[in-house]
Amino acid sequence: MFSPTTAALSLIWDGGSAMLQAVLQAWSLSRGELESEAFRAMRPYVLVYRDSPNGWICTEVGEKSFYTQWWGWTNARSSIGRPIKLFPGGPEFENMLNYPFREVEATCGVRLDEVVTEIPREEGGAPVPLAYKRLLMAGRYPDKSFALIAAVDRSTSVNIVGVDDSFLREMPLDAKVTFAG
Repeated sequence: MFSPTTAALSLIWDGGSAMLQAVLQAWSLSRGELESEAFRAMRPYVLVYRDSPNGWICTEVGEKSFYTQWWGWTNARSSIGRPIKLFPGGPEFENMLNYPFREVEATCGVRLDEVVTEIPREEGGAPVPLAYKRLLMAGRYPDKSFALIAAVDRSTSVNIVGVDDSFLREMPLDAKVTFAG
């Protein structure tokens, strides 16, 4: 069950995640440059992808990112260099990400999504409820080539029509980013 929806960017400021707020501010100050001093403090909270003939390849996984918190450091670290279709979520995960990634690449902009789904926390495990907000931003590697920056944080509210907040109570309590901004 995937229920992604594009969300108004203003949701970031309306009582949302302090981490997503800080990432968006840092992205703006850095002008999307990954190696900018203005973005340095946010690197541990994001994932970075590069487009390739094999699809989107993960080039960086922050040690404090939601992805790392959900899958664990071993799986997260092992995702570097892999196409998304080989991530623990598999081809279904890639299908969910391809359109929003392509949109941000085409517009060189910013996109906020809300996602409600069920996904295992370990390979072969039972699906677990998960709701999160995903901020995608156009970035640049030092050589000025396109970098897709993704910041994800657990949702504290759901704004998707037909999904109520009871879903949030079913998520594991430790499925969150610890951010001291």
